[in-house]
Parts: sequence; structure tokens; C-alpha cells
Amino acid sequence: MRVTTDTVLCNLCLEDVDTEEPLQATHYCNNCNKNLCDGHVQLHKAKKSTKDHNLNPLLTSNQQQSPTATTAAPTTSVTSTAPSSIVINQQHYCKHHSDQLLEIYCEECDDVFCFKCALFNHKLHKLCDVKEIAKEKLLKVNELLKDLNSKKEILLQRNDQLKLTITKVKEQIDLNKNEIKQHCNDLHKCIDNKMEQLLLEVDKIGNEKLQSLQNEMQLVKDCQNNLNSICELKNDNAIDILQNKLKLEKEVKELNNLNVLNNLNEMN
Repeated sequence: MRVTTDTVLCNLCLEDVDTEEPLQATHYCNNCNKNLCDGHVQLHKAKKSTKDHNLNPLLTSNQQQSPTATTAAPTTSVTSTAPSSIVINQQHYCKHHSDQLLEIYCEECDDVFCFKCALFNHKLHKLCDVKEIAKEKLLKVNELLKDLNSKKEILLQRNDQLKLTITKVKEQIDLNKNEIKQHCNDLHKCIDNKMEQLLLEVDKIGNEKLQSLQNEMQLVKDCQNNLNSICELKNDNAIDILQNKLKLEKEVKELNNLNVLNNLNEMN
């Protein structure tokens, strides 16, 4: 029986329960004894464990079938398992296919995917094994890490400088506040002392003025009493008139010598 691509489907597509419609096989792997579609051929070449497998193209029905093609395994008789996973130090699983490891690197997308994602979404892109591309990218990663570590050290130094500066600024703020408080306290003391001094002077001047006025008031009262007594003198005879005349002249003279009347004139 002649086996052609018109009758052979991809064994890996048939084994994948998530594949709704298996693709037509275009190659046969002599190492795995499986028929592969174009997508799985790309994955086969990208995977480190299968990249060196011997892949032979399957002929169409119009072409002469090669001896290797006649040995293609019938689709219904394939019982071998899927390709083994790449061994990596830490396993990372696909967020879309939780049972699939991230083993394929897409150069066009610059990202890693599982076999299923690579097969259905990136089969026309340039794919390669994650571990192989990681070796190529390691030098660049190390350079980036070195640059980042250098910047990290600079940031740490700057952070220490900022901490020290902040501490000094806080100390200066406290010092300035204390100086202002002390200066204000000194001013308050000076003002209080000056106020006390002025108050004492006001009391002294005021008390002296009050005492003077009170003395003058007492003098006025005494004068009033004397005048009242004199004004009541009787002038019944010549002797009384002469004696009263002398008393009146004396009283007028004493009044004239006092400042009481002058102060009254000044007030008017």
C-alpha cells in the first residue's frame, strides 16, 4: 500500500487531546517513528532532545514515494508517547496549559511558550530550545545584571547620603527652633523687666502727684475754715473793727502767698 500525505495525519496532533482537528503530516521521524505536521516539525527541530532526529518529507500522491516513506507508521497504530520534556533546574508551567512546561523560545515574540502555544500560535515563527537560547542570552543577562548591580550600589550610597543629610537637616531645624525660643524668652524677660520699671515709675509719679493734690486740698479746706471764721467776725465797735481789719489783712496776705489761687487761675 502506498502511504502519502493525502492519507496520513500527524501522530502528535492525534495524541493531543486539546487538538480539535489533527493536521496533515508532511514529515516522518525515523527516530520517533511518528508522522509530523509542519508545526510539530518546527517544534521537533527547536527541541534540544529531538533537533538532531532524522526527518524525512512525505511525498504527495503524485510523487514517487521514497523507501523511508513506505515505512510510515499507520495513524491508528501509533502508541509511542509524546516527546520528553526539557530538563531544567526550575520548572515553569504555561499559564494557558497548566500541564505544559515553558520549553520553547520564540525569537520574533522574544518570549517563552509551551509546545502547544508554539504549535498553534507561533508555528511560522523562528523557534528554538529554551536552554540553548538561554546560553546565548546569558552573557547579555550578566552584563545587564552587572550594570544593575552597579546602579544598585550607587543608589545605596545615595540613600545613605540622603539619610545623613535628612538627619543633619532635622538637627539644624531643632537647633534653629531652640535658638528662636531662647531669643523670644530673652525678649520677653527684657520686655517684662521694662514693663515693671515703667509701671513703678508711673506709680511713683502718680502717687507723688496725688499726694501733692491731697496736700493742696487740705490747705484749701483749712483756708476755707479760716475764711468762714473771719467772715463771721462782728464789727460792733471801733475796737472790733480795727482788730478785724488786721486779721483780714493778714489772711489776705497769707492767701496771696499761697499757690492755691494761682493754680485755680491756671486751671481756668
